[in-house]
Amino acid sequence: MERPDDVVERPPESESPEHTEPGKHSEQGADGTEGFDLERIRELILAAHPDVVPDMIKGTTFDELMESIEPARAAYARIAESIRSQPSNAPGIPAGQPGRQPSPAHVERLSASAKIAEGLRRRRG
Repeated sequence: MERPDDVVERPPESESPEHTEPGKHSEQGADGTEGFDLERIRELILAAHPDVVPDMIKGTTFDELMESIEPARAAYARIAESIRSQPSNAPGIPAGQPGRQPSPAHVERLSASAKIAEGLRRRRG
């Protein structure tokens, strides 16, 4: 028979670590309070800090997640600077051909040789 001081209090099954949802980690605080959903905290960090490398925000505790912010921000800044400092090798967009100019109505009534003469005259200026 168990004595009262041998009884160990256990959390309900729904709160035990074996029944935690996949991808959700909880941490037991030093004062015995229930911990954090680390995946949700990571999402909040990424939303609050768009200037970090997302793959570098990781950790198994709240403190590790928070400590990973600065190295991720520094890596992002290095990458952004290296991209900015590289010369752009992208080809320029050509100006293209100007639109067609409407031909004067009198040219349509000219003979073929007169149209050629008119075209040559325009080309010379």
